[in-house]
Amino acid sequence: MGLTLLLRELALIFLTIEVVSLAKYYAVKVGRETGIFHSWEACREQVEGYSGADYQSFSTLEEAQLFLKNGRASEAITIYIDGSYKESVGLYSYGCVILNPERETLSGVGTDRADASLRNVAGELLGAMKAVEWACGHHYEAVVLYHDYSGLAKWASGEWTARTDQTREYVAFLDQYRKRMDISFVKVEAHSGNRYNDEADRLAKQALADYAANHHS
Repeated sequence: MGLTLLLRELALIFLTIEVVSLAKYYAVKVGRETGIFHSWEACREQVEGYSGADYQSFSTLEEAQLFLKNGRASEAITIYIDGSYKESVGLYSYGCVILNPERETLSGVGTDRADASLRNVAGELLGAMKAVEWACGHHYEAVVLYHDYSGLAKWASGEWTARTDQTREYVAFLDQYRKRMDISFVKVEAHSGNRYNDEADRLAKQALADYAANHHS
């Protein structure tokens, strides 16, 4: 009898895992009610028979939110960015996690000594610019940059005045690319357990470690 109950509990656990792994988010942009729904039945009530209904299913909540904000996934891309600085070499770096199906990543090291005076902020700025370049080069109409340093968005919006050569160059760069695409920012908390933000941080630190190892005298 005890074995039977155990098998039933195990079956229930595996069924729960399977259901969670198959979970989808249904984003309704145009319908009777708009928003994100957790079942096709709930989504269908909003779009079936509704003229001009616009909706799409996603495997992650972030992608569904992006669709509601910017349109079809093929038109916009989300990229997480982070920067780092290594005192021993006086250099900065960036890491980017691109939320496309391939989950591509970018990383690199900045060697400009003047920029390095900004320490990890220089890496944040460089990462943001590299992410925008990538999105534009891959023909996206919009990019959403998830970041943990508030200055990226505040300089971009003009809330903070760009007073250094580095920040003025950053603002001018964004102004040029905004003629071709939409660029928006979402602030996340640093070291808060956000999977993609943590990955971007690891990529930035690893880029510095690799550079230091390859240029060790």
